[in-house]
Amino acid sequence: MDKPTTFIRPDEPNAFDILKDEDFLEYLFWFFSPCERCVLSQVSKTWRKVLEKPDFWKYTSPVIHKRNMYELTPNSEHVLVSMDWFRRKAFQSVCLVGVNDLDICEFLDSFNGCKTQICSISLRCSTVTDTGLQVMVEHLAKLTKLELTSCNDFT
Repeated sequence: MDKPTTFIRPDEPNAFDILKDEDFLEYLFWFFSPCERCVLSQVSKTWRKVLEKPDFWKYTSPVIHKRNMYELTPNSEHVLVSMDWFRRKAFQSVCLVGVNDLDICEFLDSFNGCKTQICSISLRCSTVTDTGLQVMVEHLAKLTKLELTSCNDFT
């Protein structure tokens, strides 16, 4: 008995075509959590492009540890790492862990766009002083929520 012949119609999209369709992907990605979306954004350039739309990250607050904010140069200097991903995703809130006044200033200076988009900041286990808090409040025009946890260096 002969095997049945299968025909693929050229006008019908196959699974690979669907997984490259940005409209379909945008619908599909809403079914995943933010953590899962981070992993999915590494699959391909198309998936990353779709997942960099700010709507996917609107209610997500990235946690940035001081140890991940800097990289060591060949000259043994600490330089703030590029966080273009932060600007592209247009986060409205952020949690900074283990930072000090200088880290706050460098964070604000490096991300001019974030000054108009961040509404909420959470500082945890940080050594930020009154001066650091003042600088932060002055530079973040839309700041409406400030959460301080285990930060004991201010009055």
